[in-house]
Amino acid sequence: MSAAQLHIPAGNIHSFLFPPTRPRVPDHKPIFHSPQHSLTLTYGQLRSDTLRLASGLSALVRQLGARGHGDLGVAGSVTGPVVLMHLPNCLAYGTILLGALAAGCTVTLTNPVLTPTEVAHILQQTEPDVLFTQPGKGGEGVIQAAYELLARERGGQDKRLREGKVYTVDIAQYPFGPLQPAAAGNSWTQLLGSEHFVVPPMTSAEQQHRIAIILWSSGTTGKSKGVLLSHRALVAQPIVLHAGNPSFTQEERWVGFAPFFHIFGLMNVLLLAPYLGALVLVMPKFDLPTFLRLVSTHKVTNLHIVPPIAVALAKSPLVDEEWCDLSSARTATCGGAPCGADIIREVQKRTGIVVTMGYGLSETGSVTSTPFATWDKVAPHLGASGQPLPGMEVKVIDDAGRALAPGQVGEILCRAPFTMSGYVNNAEATAGALDAERFVHTGDLGYLDEDNWLFIVDRLKEVIKYKGFQVSPAELDAIIGGLPSVADVGAASIYSDEQATELPLAYVVPRLPALQSLLAQGAPAGSDHRLRALAEEVRKTVEEKCAHYKWLRGGIVFCKAVPRSASGKIVRRNLGEVRGVHVMCYPKEGVRARL
Repeated sequence: MSAAQLHIPAGNIHSFLFPPTRPRVPDHKPIFHSPQHSLTLTYGQLRSDTLRLASGLSALVRQLGARGHGDLGVAGSVTGPVVLMHLPNCLAYGTILLGALAAGCTVTLTNPVLTPTEVAHILQQTEPDVLFTQPGKGGEGVIQAAYELLARERGGQDKRLREGKVYTVDIAQYPFGPLQPAAAGNSWTQLLGSEHFVVPPMTSAEQQHRIAIILWSSGTTGKSKGVLLSHRALVAQPIVLHAGNPSFTQEERWVGFAPFFHIFGLMNVLLLAPYLGALVLVMPKFDLPTFLRLVSTHKVTNLHIVPPIAVALAKSPLVDEEWCDLSSARTATCGGAPCGADIIREVQKRTGIVVTMGYGLSETGSVTSTPFATWDKVAPHLGASGQPLPGMEVKVIDDAGRALAPGQVGEILCRAPFTMSGYVNNAEATAGALDAERFVHTGDLGYLDEDNWLFIVDRLKEVIKYKGFQVSPAELDAIIGGLPSVADVGAASIYSDEQATELPLAYVVPRLPALQSLLAQGAPAGSDHRLRALAEEVRKTVEEKCAHYKWLRGGIVFCKAVPRSASGKIVRRNLGEVRGVHVMCYPKEGVRARL
């Protein structure tokens, strides 16, 4: 199916998922369930509560005088009042997100483990009018600290960023019932108004330009970039994902641990579930025993995983426990990074689960899927990352921009009605990612075979992928390089076969001449307390300023020099050849220290 043949109904994503005249799914059908708190949200309740929130939120933004934020640097785009969600997966997540979208807001989603410094960048870029987060230090505290950081940077009240109104979400509770009394403090339930709110109509042209979601994607230039996704992108994705996974039915049962603030969890779980009528078991934080028990107890039909979880399914002794019954799971949709063919074979042999690979980015949405659910059809294509979804055009080009024939390796380009509109206030990055024909340049190297299967072989981008999370090496460079005790630094990654993921790694040149002399002599890591102290300083600095997935789990290589080009840029592809003293910050990561 070409993009021209793909029918995308006009309208707001809320109106698409909850048609006002002809419900897509029976009202009594459970959609989101919190096993931890024994709470269930049905399709009818979800529709009603999202409209109630839209009613209250619309009244609030009028009261605040909040209006759209222009085009956020992407010509033709239209934004509404900005709502920021700084939350883990929870029962209220879909209600708040879809309610805000129904109200005409633009919603920016952030990882709840981000530090105040990282959140401050997002606040500065989007200037949210309303924010939803957890009570306490990890939620409200982080938001307030981020605003205080910006205030200190800007100086003076006249330059202070206007602070948005903050509402808290208790993820252990959900406000069931149409007549909830007003909650105390700043609970989000105060915003629940009338369920008779009418979602404003939206033409096809408006749908294409109206920004619904802002996701945050790490890049090679340092701080994260805001990816603008339109209502058209959100409406199109469930349609093409279902077409690309024809075995999915209304009887699906999934574990929702893939973060809803990430493109994979957002599109493949949160939005696809109410479209299909699937049940999602909401999991705020992943741990393997709980995950396996949920699959076993609730007879989960399809898993949404990343390669490290595939490794666990292949190797963890927990899978052999008597209580662990994975027989209900036919397939496992795997994304975030390539997964080795040997691991996929072992998972199938051990559990009977067929791992089906997909490929996508925040900028493109889902690009490919594996349209089969049986091993005999999947096995011949191991190593591939699926076939392009309906409506998705994929081509491979050489350095000169010429299209390559099947089997030839080049940069992968994608175009579809559901790719991004551009980056927030970053015209240079937008121009570099979107060409004149609206193809997204992925920065990934790969090829299409004769049968249109996509194979990923390498990355042009320097972004590190740790268990599906993106880590910017330039951001680590800036943080570590800011230490007075560090003369130079270049961040990269090292691959852990045991965990099936890249681990962030820093090549560090000490400033102290005595330590440089020590390195020149090839002394082992433990031979000097000053080297150990520097490693500890670098580790603590990264932990204090970065989310946990950016920590230096690959360790620190103390070296004499970081390779740089004539213009002074770090030549990251040569970092692997640098020799030095490798100090592990987290010994349990399964990477052997080396000289």
